[in-house]
Parts: sequence; structure tokens; C-alpha cells
Amino acid sequence: MTIYRKWGKRLVDVILILVGSPVIVIVVCCSALWVWGGSGVSPFFCSERIGSRGKKFRCWKIRTMRVDTPILSTDKLVSGESYLLRGGRLLRKWSLDELPQAYNILKGDMSLVGYRPALPSQTWINDQREQLGIHVDRPGLTGLAQVNGRDDLSDAQKIEYDTDYASRICLGRDLQIILRTFLVVVKNKGIHY
Repeated sequence: MTIYRKWGKRLVDVILILVGSPVIVIVVCCSALWVWGGSGVSPFFCSERIGSRGKKFRCWKIRTMRVDTPILSTDKLVSGESYLLRGGRLLRKWSLDELPQAYNILKGDMSLVGYRPALPSQTWINDQREQLGIHVDRPGLTGLAQVNGRDDLSDAQKIEYDTDYASRICLGRDLQIILRTFLVVVKNKGIHY
């Protein structure tokens, strides 16, 4: 295991989140007020996810879907668009709903770059990550799969990208993925709703 993977990655995560925190806090507060004002429900949503070494943690997001939405991955959700709150599509389109995960990164549950944390019900993905040794690292806010297709990828393709990333974790690659994430979000690529 490289020094960057063992110690440097965590340091870079904390520094970048702290540097970006003024913007993150403003955007999260504005997004939360928009959800609350438009729907009257709690603007924050927390769900159990599988993290490093299979440890479960509470992953924070801005609510974009109704309170009665089944806890499923978006590709398994039947009529997913019908569950969207007013403004939910826009928050998801620009990935603003993911910004509260900055807290998860500071807490150490997640990293800026890695595999996306899966729901406990996504057993095939979680089993594959364990068998391939991918699960030893922290899940990420973004990752190689997110910049190469997001919702357009099958679970098997996501695992391929996760395996590729885990085989070569380094600062240069992480910075490249972060930059590519901004470009993908701006172009609204790979997001279904």
C-alpha cells in the first residue's frame, strides 16, 4: 500500500473539504431551504450505506424524493420520476444533493474519490467489492464509474471501474477524477432523473 493511499489520501480529503467548506455550506443551505420551502418536508435524507471493509454508516444527502420513496437504487426504482420532489430533478442533475456527504468525508466514512457507497440491499455489488478487495478503501463522493457513465453503467461495468481505480490509487489520478467530475456534472452526462 502506497503512502498516499494509507495516509495522504485522507489528508488531501480533509484539506480540500475544509478549503471548499464556505461554498459547500452556502450551496447546501440554499438547496435545503429550497426543498423545505417547496415541499415542507425535512430537507435532509440519511440512508444506511456500506463503507470500508463492509462497515455500515449513515450517508447524508439533500432530499430530492418523497418521504415514502422505497429505499432502492435508482435503477431498481419503478417510476422513479414520479417520486421526485419539486426541484428534486435539478438538484440531482447538478449533483447538489450529494454535497452533505462532505460531512461523511470529514468524519472519515468516505473519501472524495473512490467507489460509490452501495445500499445494503445491493448485495451483488457489495459481494463483488469484498471478493475483489475493493472494499478495503473508503467509498467516494465521486469515482471512476461516475466520470465514465454514472446511471448509464450496469453494475458489472461499475465494478470494472471500481477494480481499475483500486488497482492504481494516486494523487494525480484522484485530482484528474475530481476535475472530470466537474465536467460531467456541468454537461449533465449519465444522469437519468
